[in-house]
Formats: sequence, C-alpha cells, structure tokens
Amino acid sequence: MVVQDLSPGLDNISVPVDLASGLLAPAYAAGVRIHSNSWSCAMPEVLCSDTGCKWTPSHYCNRYDAAAADLDSFVWSNPDMLVVVAAGDGDARTQPEVNPFTVRSPATCKNCLAVGAAHAWL
Repeated sequence: MVVQDLSPGLDNISVPVDLASGLLAPAYAAGVRIHSNSWSCAMPEVLCSDTGCKWTPSHYCNRYDAAAADLDSFVWSNPDMLVVVAAGDGDARTQPEVNPFTVRSPATCKNCLAVGAAHAWL
C-alpha cells in the first residue's frame, strides 16, 4: 500500500500537471497495481459584476483533457495497472452549482474505471 498526499496543507489539493510521471509512475515503481483517485477536475468560472461574484461550473471539466490522456497513456504502457477515478466528485446537495449528471476529467479517460453514485441518500 502506498499513500500519496496531494494536499500542500491547504483546503484544496495540488494535482501534478503530468499525472503519469508525477503520480502514477512513482506508485507503480513502489509496486502499486490498483490506484484510487477520489478527486476530479474543478475548474470553475467566476463571473463578477458590480454587485459581487458568482461561481459557475466550467464545461472544461467534462472533456477529454491532458489529465485523461496522461492516465490513458500510462495504463496503455502498463496494462497490469488499474486506475480507479471519481466520476465527478461533486455534491449537488451542498454545491447546487455542480451538475450531478456530468462526468468530469480524469474520468473521461478510456483506460480507467470511473466510479460514481446515482443518488445521494443523506
């Protein structure tokens, strides 16, 4: 078992720009063959006016982006590795601006297992 800390001590995480070399390769070298990632893209748009700012979800996150491509490339080269990713990692109850019907990167990858929930019970 390998634990990788993506938090620099702040309230958010700092994901490596290159998932293959910055996250997956070190774990693979340590013997990991199942890699769990409970995070997803969060690139909000902030629209401001004279009365304040409003956070809106970005359509950037539900595309096949560099993070998804990095993951695909790594798993293609290392077929004995299973990468599990969160389908969206959003909470529509506490974050009404999050679209619960959208898959966000890196779950847009082709060589991963995306896991999500269809209903929140709480």
